[in-house]
Amino acid sequence: MLLVYLTLACSVRALFSTCMPDSSRPAGPQSCYRTEAVAHDGTGVHDKKGLLQREIDSGARTHSFTYNTLQDLTSEGHPDFGTGITYTLDVNRNRTKRAVNGVQTYAGYDGQNKLLWLNQGTNAAPTTGQTNPYRLYWYDSGGFPTKIEHRDVTGQAVKTELYDFDGAAKLRQIRDNATGTVLYSATNDGSGARVTQTQGGVRHNSTM
Repeated sequence: MLLVYLTLACSVRALFSTCMPDSSRPAGPQSCYRTEAVAHDGTGVHDKKGLLQREIDSGARTHSFTYNTLQDLTSEGHPDFGTGITYTLDVNRNRTKRAVNGVQTYAGYDGQNKLLWLNQGTNAAPTTGQTNPYRLYWYDSGGFPTKIEHRDVTGQAVKTELYDFDGAAKLRQIRDNATGTVLYSATNDGSGARVTQTQGGVRHNSTM
């Protein structure tokens, strides 16, 4: 799940305000996916607004997408999804519910549209350590996430990660709160560009 957290943290202003984690492509290597088209091609793969309508996996199965009039994703279909995935949005276009095969996950936001919590099965803020899967988010005064507490699967342990940003609002480190283990770290140059990032003990150097 760390990749999800990194995605959220690195795109906090764009992603936290509108998105519940994991629109969930079907199981399996993402490299098996290809998009049928990348531009308008007259086949209906993209609509007139350029929104992706479907993509085909390596098993020739269709992953379909539907949107509302504001171009927000409202549902997805794929054989692996069973009855499909549906999204409910509030008046600010924040996703407030995600339903997959009858399992509903709810989301709550603050007055600035920052995601505060996710709760499976209950449309209310979760309680720390509860049995059902949940997530709780904390932010600093600048609106950047500082802590995420979560239980991803019923029966699994609760985990908490701490997020550290520098003065230029760049993510520098993610640590496991219980053990202090550094899960992710990054360095930037004087211009703020990413130079290195380390995850799972593997260091990657950025190239220009």
